[in-house]
Amino acid sequence: MLKAHRVKAETLQSNLDHIRAKLATQRWASRVRATVYLRRRNAEALRRFREKTLRECYRQWHLRVQVCKDFLNRAFKFGRRI
Repeated sequence: MLKAHRVKAETLQSNLDHIRAKLATQRWASRVRATVYLRRRNAEALRRFREKTLRECYRQWHLRVQVCKDFLNRAFKFGRRI
């Protein structure tokens, strides 16, 4: 009877250890999923910010080129008049 009780207690302890390990693994997997999601979201936000910055730099450069062209055209017009 003591042997049966000991076997039953060992089986229950083994089952409990298995359940604890399974829950710990699930919690770990959940944290990993959240971390991966946040990293992906941050990478996407960073990519959009870089694109926006490059687009703005291009716009400013293009505007500067247009202003320079306009200024040179007016200067040449003025020079031809003289």
